[in-house]
Amino acid sequence: MAEAAGTGTPGANQNGPTTTPPGSPGEVLMVGQGLALNAPAPKVDIDLQLLYVQRAFDLATRAPLRSKLIFDQFASVRPTRLTQNGAPVRMFFGEDIPEDTAGPDGGPTPLLENIDVDSVAFSGRAVDLIAREYGRTVSRTRLLNARAMVNVDPMIADRVGFDAGRAVDTLSRIALLKTSVNYVLPDGSTKVGSVGTIPAAGAGDTWLSTTSLQVAIAMLETANVLPFRGEQFVLLTSPTGAQHLKNERDTGGFRYVTARNEGEAGIAIYRGTVGMIEGADVVVSPRMRAGKSLLIGKDALAKVYSTSEGYGQNPQSIASPVTDKLRRFMHWGWLHYVGYSLFDCRSVVQISHATKFRPAGAENVGAAPGDPVVAVW
Repeated sequence: MAEAAGTGTPGANQNGPTTTPPGSPGEVLMVGQGLALNAPAPKVDIDLQLLYVQRAFDLATRAPLRSKLIFDQFASVRPTRLTQNGAPVRMFFGEDIPEDTAGPDGGPTPLLENIDVDSVAFSGRAVDLIAREYGRTVSRTRLLNARAMVNVDPMIADRVGFDAGRAVDTLSRIALLKTSVNYVLPDGSTKVGSVGTIPAAGAGDTWLSTTSLQVAIAMLETANVLPFRGEQFVLLTSPTGAQHLKNERDTGGFRYVTARNEGEAGIAIYRGTVGMIEGADVVVSPRMRAGKSLLIGKDALAKVYSTSEGYGQNPQSIASPVTDKLRRFMHWGWLHYVGYSLFDCRSVVQISHATKFRPAGAENVGAAPGDPVVAVW
């Protein structure tokens, strides 16, 4: 037993005169806190507190902050029937018979009665997709779980699963942000196709706006691009790009249109959502490249994978066999064989804009977007 006087100073609610002795002069109190949290008298004993009062731990481990994984879903072109296992995988485009515009006023040419019509031909092209093998592992010793206060295996499985999804998301995002793709022509030569672009203005800040979105949609519609889902195209943008739209204050902007359509309710403004505007579903991801937004239609992105030897369209979870002599080392991981490529370059318009947030005031107007450049097919 170690008797000691506390070193704490009583507060205003405990420094009044003592009307009743707190105990005999030799009384010792066993306390649950240190000397600094006890008054000088009576004396205290902190032995049991030092021995038995220990740090407590919450056994629940909070998950890391994670961005949503969204890009793989936009790979609408996937293999349907392969001739055999092979690499790379070639996918084909069929083209139409060239339109006859040689007649009057640019219309079809009328036929003469006494001679036969000339035959016409049509062509096509292809794109090669290259798949690669990807994977990672996490390993632990048997002793770690034997000594740890929590079971680490669920945490390992969670982290491995997210890492697999993040890798797939990154691969698909990188492919979708490409600005060109090599097409294989019937004679074996290649031709470079490039996506449509709306550059930022040369001077001043260019914000992502409904004007640039209208132009991008018109570019896709002019090229006969099909919407990605239903009747809507998809705008992929960063949180900064979404803020540009939310803070657009002219009469054609998001806030004006939303307030006019929703009235005093203004639900979309209150909730901070953009939703659908100008015929495009706005999808926001912090994993989008800064200063770039993409308007896409159907067939913008292709994905290829194997379905043999345990591979599939999604990563495979692996719990490795324990093979060391004393069975002490354990491994969890994921494995995937996959490839992504820009597919139909006409289905993508890349919009460039400022990387900073859109302010209020005079700077809110910003510079007009640059002249659009149509896709090269």
